[in-house]
Amino acid sequence: MSIAVERLSDLDGWVACERLGLDALGERAFRSLCAVPILRAIHDSGGLILGAWDDASPERVLIGAVGDLAGTYKGFASFFSLFAVMSRRQRTAGTASLLRRAERTAAVAAGVEVVRWWMDPLRGEEAHVGLNLLGAVGVSYERNVFGGLADRENAGLATDRVGVEWWLRSPRTAAILDEHRPVAHYRLELHQMAVITRTSLGPSGHRTLLDVDLAATGPHLLVEVPDQLDAVRAASPDEARRWRLATRDAFERLFAQGYLLVGSVREAGRSFQLFEAADLGAVLGRGDVGDPRSGAGGPKKEEP
Repeated sequence: MSIAVERLSDLDGWVACERLGLDALGERAFRSLCAVPILRAIHDSGGLILGAWDDASPERVLIGAVGDLAGTYKGFASFFSLFAVMSRRQRTAGTASLLRRAERTAAVAAGVEVVRWWMDPLRGEEAHVGLNLLGAVGVSYERNVFGGLADRENAGLATDRVGVEWWLRSPRTAAILDEHRPVAHYRLELHQMAVITRTSLGPSGHRTLLDVDLAATGPHLLVEVPDQLDAVRAASPDEARRWRLATRDAFERLFAQGYLLVGSVREAGRSFQLFEAADLGAVLGRGDVGDPRSGAGGPKKEEP
């Protein structure tokens, strides 16, 4: 597959983006979020819309898109991702990462320091791209951010989200994207990360959440999430809701106690979200060189 990422800045590009969203999420969801008039408003107000095109197909097909609103955050020029959508037929971490890397290039050229978005904490693949491959960090948790949504990815679940910050020129981001270094937790052994959830393999073939240890402490804590959330939702909507409600308490407690969501871990077909007891400035500033266990004791910074 040959993929080209381009800025969508005319009617043809916006129509292709709308069609992609309709296919990925369904008509009600995407038309209320990003119909062509909204895409035009994002463009005209200084925001950013990027599309990933499959150039290898007989007809050029848009397989991914991201749309950012322009603003400020903590005194810095910022973008906030209104949507990031991928084709259901050609969804890969590689395409998503390529799109986000192009987003970083365009944002830095526009003087933007940070890109923020809401991430579903039960989707390990989203965390893998955003945290492991790009260097973003999860900093907060909010219940039911968008209320009840009826689209293909959210129907039946409360829209709990993790607030993600991607500081584009931080040492962490530069080490991962510019110097091609792995995130720090890749050097941790499994015994250095305590799992605070207990699960078992259910009759459907998916893991069932049994309980969560809300009293657990340690420098690195793992919260298991469904390896394939959509498959769990299809097999048992009640089990998917149980995952949401049971992990909600864990995520809220960890953020309240000063933990940050720094990565995603996948082992033996299971997915985990990795929390670290660390200061945001230390995580962003260490550049993922040296011992990742030193993060919690690093220098304190008011702003990245």
